[in-house]
Amino acid sequence: MRGALKVEFPWTIKAFIKQKNRPMLALIVAIGMLSFTASAVEVAFLEFHNEDGRRVELEPGGRFVHVAIRIDGRWLHAHTHEGVALIDSLEEYGHRIIRLENPLLPDPKLDQFVYWLGKPFDMTYSWRNPKATYCTRLVAELLNVPPQPMQFASDHWRLASVKPIGEPGLSPDDLFRILKQRGFKESARSCEDFLAR
Repeated sequence: MRGALKVEFPWTIKAFIKQKNRPMLALIVAIGMLSFTASAVEVAFLEFHNEDGRRVELEPGGRFVHVAIRIDGRWLHAHTHEGVALIDSLEEYGHRIIRLENPLLPDPKLDQFVYWLGKPFDMTYSWRNPKATYCTRLVAELLNVPPQPMQFASDHWRLASVKPIGEPGLSPDDLFRILKQRGFKESARSCEDFLAR
């Protein structure tokens, strides 16, 4: 094109290579790849209220009764009625949702959770059961969060027939605290209330 203005930037990839600034070039490429290939891990924690309007507590002072993780726009969870499943919405599983995100971690991949799909909910809350799992264990294992001794101290568990006190495991509140310590932040989409339904 005749008369076209040729603009050269003072630093280009070619200039980086000529100046033997390859470590900086590798860093720029890596950052660019991360921004296009990774999306923030998103974990939902759900509150549930009883018929009196009081929040159900799985541990004294606890807030959450259920947890799920977002994968490719859907939610992976383990529930007492349907076991491990990918679902589109969490509305029917709680009255309020708090979401935590970490943009530095990529979404879990299919090969990390496909083993659990279709397996039943583990009513014994055993961290070691290969045939069933529960919501917090499912999410915690995907995020490499280790278990800790369980207590089952709230009134919610008073009539439960199985309480593996002192066994390894996690409650939704335990996982919430650990993820916050690991740099997860509350999402702008948190605090959705489903009470109006």
